[in-house]
Amino acid sequence: MGPRIGSLIGLVFGLLWLGLGVSVLAMPGKLIVAILGIIAFGLIALRVWRRAPVPGATFNHRIFLIAVGLEFAAFVVAGWAIDRIGLTGYEWPVVGAIVGLHFISLWMASQDRRFLWLSGGMTAINLFAMTLAPASATMLMVSGFGSAIAIGLAVLA
Repeated sequence: MGPRIGSLIGLVFGLLWLGLGVSVLAMPGKLIVAILGIIAFGLIALRVWRRAPVPGATFNHRIFLIAVGLEFAAFVVAGWAIDRIGLTGYEWPVVGAIVGLHFISLWMASQDRRFLWLSGGMTAINLFAMTLAPASATMLMVSGFGSAIAIGLAVLA
């Protein structure tokens, strides 16, 4: 998988995070923000597609696959712990923090420093979201929009 395809896959996940943020808005703001977000991500995708390939770029799939396995395990353990401890309402920022941390493995697999910035940004955004009222519109907007923006900026860089 080349850097372009990886970036486009990242943008798809960015759109999912955008959807989380949009989900708590009222109409017509929901529609306006969704359309503007889709346009922004479409323009970023177009720029990625036109970007020249990086010569000699390598990617260690073994490191990445191990990290994805650990990420999946973290989702399972976090889901169990959230239910067990009774912290429902924190699911999305916990998922965002785990996803943010998984970008360290992408840095390790590719040596692309953008993944470190994305990891730090997305993890920090979601840790901050955890300080807000559980399952509140504000928490979901911070987690959703913040994660979407972090992914979009990382792909754009």
